[in-house]
Amino acid sequence: CQCRRRWARRPAVALLLYVLLGKLLTGSGAAAALAQAAAAALGPLAPYAIGPIALLSGMVTGSNVGSNAALMPVQAALGAAAGLPAAVAPAIQNFAGAAGVALSVGVTAMLCGLLADGTRPAALWRLLWPWGVLVLGLGWAAVPLLGALP
Repeated sequence: CQCRRRWARRPAVALLLYVLLGKLLTGSGAAAALAQAAAAALGPLAPYAIGPIALLSGMVTGSNVGSNAALMPVQAALGAAAGLPAAVAPAIQNFAGAAGVALSVGVTAMLCGLLADGTRPAALWRLLWPWGVLVLGLGWAAVPLLGALP
């Protein structure tokens, strides 16, 4: 059916738009400017902002691909501005962004629909908030542990 093919393209279009946003942020210099501003404002705490930003981006986009495509350039530039080794900020972004997907509105609503037992997203969020705290803790712990690597 023509209608199904049209609906099937929507996720691909959304992901393409996230990739284009990442390219725009990088190509325009906005990623570097945002990272420099964050590093200047937060000082030595700047690397600790990578985890919460990544977790929120996963929650907002509902997709680790979307999260990484939209914010990886900013996070990599923030890691560089904070003096972290090149792979640390992208690793934290990938980890925390993926974990944030589990807390996204779309994923929890879909899970509630699949359960079909009357469970509401708020009930899932009450169960999952320790997951978010654990992810933030691991992301914050990674900064001094991995930041010391050459």
